[in-house]
Amino acid sequence: GRDDKWLDVTSLVRKSVKNGHFHYMARDWSFLPDVAYGLHKTTMLAYTYDGKTYLSRTQDDQSIDLPKSVYR
Repeated sequence: GRDDKWLDVTSLVRKSVKNGHFHYMARDWSFLPDVAYGLHKTTMLAYTYDGKTYLSRTQDDQSIDLPKSVYR
């Protein structure tokens, strides 16, 4: 999202989690409405891993791999 225009992608993320991991490429959700056409958006995901809560903030043209500690 951007500014006051956001989409709730909770159900999409939950369906995409495999074996406790989430991988997202920008093109994966290209079917979603563009809430701010021509402008970069941010994907924000709150998640829990190993009993701790994290917040992932990623620009819309970047991939996401969660949990981060698995990929370090």
